[in-house]
Amino acid sequence: MIKSRRKKTDNDITTDIMDSDKKDPRFFSTSSKRLAVTIICMAGAMGGFSNTVYYPGIPDVSAALQASSIAISLSNGLYILFLGISPIIWGALSDYYKIRQPLIFISMIIYALSSIACVFTYNIWVLVLFRIFQAVGTSSSMAIGGGVLCDIYDTEKRGRASAIFFFGRYIGPIVGPILGGFLVTSDLKWRTPFIFCFSIGSLIVFITFFWMPETYRDCGYFDTVKIHEVVVAKNNNDSMMYRTVVEKDTDSLKMSHDQQRMEEKRQPFNLLRPLLLLQYPNILIASLVGAIAFGSLFAFELIIPLLYKQIYEFNGLQIGFCYIGAGVGHILGAITNGYLSDKLLLRARKKRGGKHNIDDRISANLWPCCLILMPLGSLLFGWGVEYEMPYWVGILGFGVQTYATSQLYSGSSAYLLDSMPHHGASIAAAGNFVSMTFAFLLGLVSVPILESTGPGYLSILLASLGWIAAGLLLINKVYGHQIRQHFDIELDDKLEK
Repeated sequence: MIKSRRKKTDNDITTDIMDSDKKDPRFFSTSSKRLAVTIICMAGAMGGFSNTVYYPGIPDVSAALQASSIAISLSNGLYILFLGISPIIWGALSDYYKIRQPLIFISMIIYALSSIACVFTYNIWVLVLFRIFQAVGTSSSMAIGGGVLCDIYDTEKRGRASAIFFFGRYIGPIVGPILGGFLVTSDLKWRTPFIFCFSIGSLIVFITFFWMPETYRDCGYFDTVKIHEVVVAKNNNDSMMYRTVVEKDTDSLKMSHDQQRMEEKRQPFNLLRPLLLLQYPNILIASLVGAIAFGSLFAFELIIPLLYKQIYEFNGLQIGFCYIGAGVGHILGAITNGYLSDKLLLRARKKRGGKHNIDDRISANLWPCCLILMPLGSLLFGWGVEYEMPYWVGILGFGVQTYATSQLYSGSSAYLLDSMPHHGASIAAAGNFVSMTFAFLLGLVSVPILESTGPGYLSILLASLGWIAAGLLLINKVYGHQIRQHFDIELDDKLEK
């Protein structure tokens, strides 16, 4: 029987290109990608969750360990501070050694062990120390998670994935006090939340070890090979010629890539490399926008227990339920930004004739979040509590504020990842450092301002941050391209189209 021969069609050529990039993480199956995002989402959620699940048990900690108010404040403040510092180390390690999964696995082991150590602590300063180790362990996903998103998703799909990832980071702090209010009612009181943290941490260790794939993507190799193969495919109709040209050029590219790897290995490991990325104005500006969003959210989370206990005489469990409005705001914000971010980016690209522009990530939905919703929610909460309106007014205001900040934070984070996808973990670590440091400082000044002026005037300060964020976004939107060209960090359109 004679087999018929035919010319290679465009579909066949596309298949060949796909086959040649089988190891490219962006060609992972949909289920593998979803699993990776789920794992980093779970790990990322534990950072904020472990902080706020501790809140309802603070009175018991103070009594059982005879802790001063300063020590209690440090147990919270140092946790947040190391939640910002530690990702710098994880991000630098991840991008230097080109690994993701092993670092998440190791870090979650640190988190699980430090959580169970907190259970058997009978000294406040030892508890503070283990809380720091908790932060170090759970913080890895804040840097590496961003790298994973860059590894497995193209630019036009990264916005939705970022919204899902940051939804996990936002929902953790909201669920924490609600669940913590239930857990502290057990016989072990404040120790029970740490047992729960150990259990969840151990679960993440297990699924990371057995099911999370290694996602690190060498952009210097995969993007170059993919672009060259597409060019060859368009200019060669003969299948044998196509295969020969691709194989030869791919071999030469691999040799060039090996030389590049050798040069990279000669460079010493720089622990502060993620922070050096903040020297670029567009990166610093986007990081500050994310910091404003996260910092204002953290300030509200910090003052809610104080205000609702003093004004409405709520107990720990009732205070936990005050965060439900914020949880709803986060869910709706993640859905909104996940849907609009990529859609608006593609529409802007289409109007430009298909040309990619990083500044398209500053999408239209972010402007009302900065200018209207974030200030409105802040003022509604502050003055609603100031005038002792029904308790649900403040909860509603907090929900509106979180609806805006969740979109603003995930949008600015997606912008950072799009700006330097080849340094995904490092750029995420840099942005996270700015966010956590700003949250730490804003948390320190919020309580004194609250005590001296009241929640109404504090809300004016927090509302004004939204307008400042809008001004920063405008700078990147208008001058982002010129800034990147000036510092020679503008991405090749072909690499990220």
